[in-house]
Amino acid sequence: MPEALIALGGNLGEVASIMNEAIELLNAHPQVAVTAKSRLYSTQPVGIEAGDPFLNSAVTANVDLEPVELLNLLQQIENQLGRKRSKHWGPRSIDLDLILVEQYVLKTPHLTIPHPACFYRRFVLDPACDVAGEWIHPQFGKSLAELRNSLQVRPLVVAVDGDDSLRTELAKSVDPKIIQIVEPSEMATSLCLTATGNANEMTGGLQVVPLPLTENQVEYAKQILVAATDEPEVLGEF
Repeated sequence: MPEALIALGGNLGEVASIMNEAIELLNAHPQVAVTAKSRLYSTQPVGIEAGDPFLNSAVTANVDLEPVELLNLLQQIENQLGRKRSKHWGPRSIDLDLILVEQYVLKTPHLTIPHPACFYRRFVLDPACDVAGEWIHPQFGKSLAELRNSLQVRPLVVAVDGDDSLRTELAKSVDPKIIQIVEPSEMATSLCLTATGNANEMTGGLQVVPLPLTENQVEYAKQILVAATDEPEVLGEF
């Protein structure tokens, strides 16, 4: 059976207990067997209205389900545990994200594998490295540990492709000891935020994160940088 990597998070209620209940429900499914559970992490919220700090973890599981069937199961468990979807990037009691299914690459209107944001989110990568650090991202050809380690370099060099005003405003909003904002032409390889692309990809060594083509590009980019540079706090086993 293929093995899947699933990320868990939440910031409402008794999150650690809810996570454990979610893992038990997942493992109780006859076509799923949880194989490993990460430590528990505390992370800064991503999103203007995200609320309090989050707790995050990850599990791996052998699954005898198609990826879309597994996604449906995860959403059923979220609903069973009281997940409310009132706003994007809002507070939540439980969030179950399908990150990887071995070397599967899939894009449908409802599911993209690998998860399109997993490679720059420390709140995903740090727990994932506890249980699947050696797994290879099928599009980037790097292990999850390598992707996490690349975000720990200080300053983290981030290319911003698009209007000069976007780059300038972002540069003013960050600590240059932590993040260095540059033009893509100034570097050989790094994380790249682009206001001109529309898909996650690796181009000329740049791991590309598309920005929405709207007036909220700067705020969205700031949230991406929080996700990429916030150092998760290890809370231990749970």
